Amino acid sequence: MKTWWYAIRPHTLGASIAPLIIAGGALWADESFRFLEYFLCLIVALSAQISSNIANDYFDYKGGKDTADRVGFERLLTKGVVTPGQMFGALVITTLTCALAGGILVWMGGWIILLIGLATLLGIFAYSSGPFPLSHHGLGDLAVVIFFGLIPVLGTYYVVAGTPPLYLMFLALGIGLWEANILVVNNYRDYQEDSKSGKKTIIVRMGVKSGPRLYALNTLLSIFVIMLGLYTEGSTIAAIIVALLLTFVCFVGVYGIQKLKGKRLNGLLKFTNKVAILMSIILSLSLIF
Repeated sequence: MKTWWYAIRPHTLGASIAPLIIAGGALWADESFRFLEYFLCLIVALSAQISSNIANDYFDYKGGKDTADRVGFERLLTKGVVTPGQMFGALVITTLTCALAGGILVWMGGWIILLIGLATLLGIFAYSSGPFPLSHHGLGDLAVVIFFGLIPVLGTYYVVAGTPPLYLMFLALGIGLWEANILVVNNYRDYQEDSKSGKKTIIVRMGVKSGPRLYALNTLLSIFVIMLGLYTEGSTIAAIIVALLLTFVCFVGVYGIQKLKGKRLNGLLKFTNKVAILMSIILSLSLIF
């Protein structure tokens, strides 16, 4: 159990939990919260990210993108802890879990949810496999904004209550931009390994110095868009308070990525994940109260 708990990368799962917290806050504020639909959306979000994480491990290993010189979190296949067959079996289980929960939502909500679900399943595998893996061509960051920001926030609200309000679109974009920093830290840390293996992340394409700059840019854009969303929702005071709080917390990460190197960046990755959850809780409470 400890092995598979490590395999799902719990230090990254805030990326799928945070958008659901924001959507839950919006639904509660609009008096539209329904537990069953929301719970199924949470299962879809978590199982989709876990599937993506496992698929990333499996296909990077099969494609020779992971090496024994890795400075990031250990990959179980590279270390020989599990076999490729076992990892693929785990991928089948998590993907079927995602499809089953999504299928129930389609049955409850209609064909638009089917399109959202198909896009999610496509994203699981297109991120690290197929003829044009997104993470190998500098498009992983955009995929994070879409699949860990816009789709889970807006999709969850739509499943439960119908058309999302405009302010929620800004908040979804804001959390997605911040969560892209999880990938920025990951790719900045793995710059040397990715360069050698031919994995052309956006940092490999732009150069190693782009890592801290991208982190800072995502942070600024995230805070600005979130402020815009809260202002659009009518929470002007909340927008100011949240902006000040997030600026203080988020720029700890900006400072960290400029100072840390190698394996020490693993701590910053965990910090960025935790801030995503903190950010979502703050936003959810600001909507409710």
